[in-house]
Amino acid sequence: MKFIKPLVSIYIVSKNYGRFLDQSIKSVFAQSYKNWELFLVDDNSHDNTFEIMKKNFKYKDNKITIIKNTSSLGVQKIANKIIPISSGKYFIRLDADDWFEKEAFKHMVGVLEKNVKYQIAFGNYHFVNEDGLKLGVDKKYSFSSRLNFKHFPVHGACTMFRKKKLIQVGGYNEKLKAQDGWDIWQKVAKKNTICHIKKTLFNYRQHENSLSANKEKILKYRNMIFEELSKSKRKKSLNCLAIIPVKENYKNFFNVPFLKIKNENLIDIAINGAINSKYVDKIAITTSSKKVIDYIKKKKNQKKYKKIFTVKRNEEKLEKFANIKKIILDAGEKYKKQYNKKLDLIVYLSIHAPFRKSDHIDRAINILRVNKCDTVFSANIEYDPIFKFSNKGIKVLNPGRFDELNFERETLLKFNGSIILTKYSVIKDSNIFTSDLGYLEMNNQESQQIKSTEDYKKIKNLVN
Repeated sequence: MKFIKPLVSIYIVSKNYGRFLDQSIKSVFAQSYKNWELFLVDDNSHDNTFEIMKKNFKYKDNKITIIKNTSSLGVQKIANKIIPISSGKYFIRLDADDWFEKEAFKHMVGVLEKNVKYQIAFGNYHFVNEDGLKLGVDKKYSFSSRLNFKHFPVHGACTMFRKKKLIQVGGYNEKLKAQDGWDIWQKVAKKNTICHIKKTLFNYRQHENSLSANKEKILKYRNMIFEELSKSKRKKSLNCLAIIPVKENYKNFFNVPFLKIKNENLIDIAINGAINSKYVDKIAITTSSKKVIDYIKKKKNQKKYKKIFTVKRNEEKLEKFANIKKIILDAGEKYKKQYNKKLDLIVYLSIHAPFRKSDHIDRAINILRVNKCDTVFSANIEYDPIFKFSNKGIKVLNPGRFDELNFERETLLKFNGSIILTKYSVIKDSNIFTSDLGYLEMNNQESQQIKSTEDYKKIKNLVN
């Protein structure tokens, strides 16, 4: 009898996840679609992972390959090792603590076979707790021209790829220790290559050891991805002007630019962040304060401050909000006249954000270039339940947060006031926040602002 080449290659990597592994493997065995091969990889575990793998091997020995690593390689390196030895037309990972629904392969293979343009197929998933109790379904957005498909990459696991395409884009980035889904999504995804199946296809377990619980690690590697991908977009250099609006006094809050955090003025923290950015060309300090203008004049005698110029604004009342559009346009026009250059990007930086670094500015620019956005703003994702008034009374916007679940459709972004990055053409022709938007996620500490005497005292106590 002629051997049929397996159509779907699945790999499961376990690093001390033996307590969940049997359910994960059995969910592959239970698939209604039977044309598959399975790679089980013990990534140097110290629990019963290998025993669980050997136990299951005897049931499907002709379809299973077991690999035992004597040192830990990580998911990305393992994936790149399995791609060339696998035989499937399609390639998919299942995490050792998750499991498939019975019809998962049938649906994903079905849509990929029907439409040769599709490179990626994925479905919705159940959030489940450590004991396997189903808590709710995360329904992915359907991608449209207005919803930028790059904001919500699919889960790195349980997403089916054409293996040929994975090879074409060079496989997985082995520098990353997390967020491989973001990396491969950015390399492969285009609006007409993605198929979202509106069915629940797998179960995503939440527990204290899961990577999804480690927010700082996730952000670190996501930023690395944008940095790597941005390198290929830098063939054309863009002129970027940092604008730092500076107001000396507010109602009941005075001498603000010269308040010190760790012996550095707020205005100097903002200026140094912009100076140290890889992308900022010039810096405009826009202010009505004579004291600030005189301070900048003295600074300009130092070599590293040569890229700074000032824009004199009209005297403002203490309680008046700044007109952001006017500030940007005035600074932009002065830049063009003074330096005789075309202006591409504006990055608007608040002096009230003492924990913003040059790295944040560069990340925002990488996001804009990679995702082809018009505007990128800095934000926190809201992890507390939020309510709003409606015609039907008070309504909770993100009920999943009561169970600590991050449903995609309940994602709420709160602008933290630190960074607005926009194309200069956008601010000239329209409202910044009605254009094609992207966001830079900052953590709670990075997002803290000094807007009052109380804020200043609190942050001084925090850093001392």
